[in-house]
Amino acid sequence: MSLSPRHEEHGAIPAHPYRDSAIFYGALAGAIVVLSAISSTGLAKGLAVGGAFWVAATAWSWWRFRVRIKRREKAEAAAAETGGTTERTSDGR
Repeated sequence: MSLSPRHEEHGAIPAHPYRDSAIFYGALAGAIVVLSAISSTGLAKGLAVGGAFWVAATAWSWWRFRVRIKRREKAEAAAAETGGTTERTSDGR
């Protein structure tokens, strides 16, 4: 995943973007909790950091997916009005 908006245009949106991102970041948050529990950091701090990470990362990805879905719907509506297509050329434009 890239933070650059221009890279987002080239990737396909998954069938279940919100669910998939919540599960993915949940697994990463779980890894944070496990690593902190087995290290000297402690379980309580790991739960706090893992929970904060999950909330922030999931909110960010949901917001970006929402923007991408709205942008795609707007482009499809504009194409329907003009009778054009929203498909890209082979060079990505």
